[in-house]
Amino acid sequence: MANEGQVTFDIRFHAVTPGMEQVKLIINVEAQKSFTPGYDIVTRAVYYCARLLSSQMGVEFTPKSYDGIKKVYSIWICFDVPEYAENTITEYKIQPNSLYGDFQGKVRYDLFSAVMVCLGKKEDLSAGSSLHRLLEADLELGGTDQTFNLLMGRALQKEMGMEPQAALFMPILEGIDGVEKMSKSLGNYIGIDEDARVMFQKVMQIPDHRIIKYFELATDILPEELQKIKEQLADGINPRDSKRLLARTITRLYHSEEETKEAERFFTEAFVQRKVPQRPDTLQVVMDQGTLYDCLRPLVQARVIHSGNEFKRLLSQGGVQKNGQPVEKLEEGIRTGDVLKVGKGKFVRLELV
Repeated sequence: MANEGQVTFDIRFHAVTPGMEQVKLIINVEAQKSFTPGYDIVTRAVYYCARLLSSQMGVEFTPKSYDGIKKVYSIWICFDVPEYAENTITEYKIQPNSLYGDFQGKVRYDLFSAVMVCLGKKEDLSAGSSLHRLLEADLELGGTDQTFNLLMGRALQKEMGMEPQAALFMPILEGIDGVEKMSKSLGNYIGIDEDARVMFQKVMQIPDHRIIKYFELATDILPEELQKIKEQLADGINPRDSKRLLARTITRLYHSEEETKEAERFFTEAFVQRKVPQRPDTLQVVMDQGTLYDCLRPLVQARVIHSGNEFKRLLSQGGVQKNGQPVEKLEEGIRTGDVLKVGKGKFVRLELV
């Protein structure tokens, strides 16, 4: 890049991860004799990552579209390290920190990783040393997106005179949007500790073309049973029926039979029959009487909504109902027993105390 000076990389190459959607990576590997050359070596590693990103201008992306930027890795193998850093592997990367609210948008922020591999003294790299124990494995499991990390472990083991581990790669499970891999940061995940109702509802949001993959990766269904489901779908059965079976199967793995049945009843009432559910969750509001405005803080605290502004937006879009009827104003009165529907599928019964 012009006006950025010159950087000479030890090794720089491109890699492509396997899978249905291939992901291109740019990787830099540096051999560093001294961990303390008179400046912070980690800062230099972060700078190298920045240069690997900026060098993609005009090649992978343009000023009019930054979506083409490829993720970069800068990996530093450090030999002469201080005692406090011996036998350590540390990754430095960008991570979000929510300062206010709970942002659920899909953004690409994980664009670089600086990895510092700090080896101990040669005489310490024997069987029983901390780094040796860390790398001493016969088999490592990981998703196909972790191909590079697992293969780098094999390379380090070989350098230390160890038998390289076997690597077992698992397919990536897309989230309930059916597109991006399941991730809490993207908001497309199903948590194994979530309420049965929430779990059942989320599974029912999965696109039809992901039903089989969820059966394969997220359930304990037998192969012959799965084959029957495949044949039924191929014969034109309504995918909704297979998806209900999937929702029951997944929910039953983490909840009791009764909780699973109740979750399905709730889903049928709220989303199929579009009725006000008979047993929605209770939201206590400390007041004798009031309006929807007084519910904002309790709704946020109960995580029914992320913020008051979100509630106001839903209100303006017709996304809030009281006892099955649309509500348009925050001044709407409330009383104990009222059932609010907020957004597409969140119900609460108000209890004024």
